[in-house]
Amino acid sequence: MGLANALAALNAGIDRFDASLGGLGGCPYASGASGNICIEDLVHMFQHMGRDTGVDLDRLLA
Repeated sequence: MGLANALAALNAGIDRFDASLGGLGGCPYASGASGNICIEDLVHMFQHMGRDTGVDLDRLLA
């Protein structure tokens, strides 16, 4: 549901997001939390929607 929540936040005007890279990331304060959404998926979704993320997805994936 993370990507759906990010999309809802984007539609509500939020323009900054935290995400994990290569499985790294998450919240050290929430015991048992599974972590953030994958930045590769987030960037791909936003770019597919025509949003300028300022991120080079090919370089990110490399």
